[in-house]
Amino acid sequence: FDGVVRVVLTPLTEEPPGFGAILVSFPKAPSIGLDVSLSKIDITKSPWLREELLKEIQKAVAAEFLWPRRIVVPSGVSPSNPKPILSRVALNALSESDPLLDAERKIEENDIYRKSNIKRDRALENELGLDVVVADG
Repeated sequence: FDGVVRVVLTPLTEEPPGFGAILVSFPKAPSIGLDVSLSKIDITKSPWLREELLKEIQKAVAAEFLWPRRIVVPSGVSPSNPKPILSRVALNALSESDPLLDAERKIEENDIYRKSNIKRDRALENELGLDVVVADG
């Protein structure tokens, strides 16, 4: 595994442990390495099988963990009989949105941000156009 993990502790609380839930996601797809053995036979020695396994694992990781998707881990009070600090409704709401995602959406709605993206997209289109011309010879 090689990649960045985004961890958000939210909402902050005055009671221990100091937060209601942990949100875990990947900002971009991680690189995953894999070796699988079955009855002492290294299955991943076959390049085709290895690639197929990695492709399916990458799809599963993207479907569950790739930003803005996230895993919500409720925090609890320990040591005996941990109970979630947040209600089920609050935990479910964190599965749909969180403070960091809300802040990113507000930035994306800003006119300056949109205009800079339009300029960037046009520059990329020009670069791609040049690449096609050069590639065609």
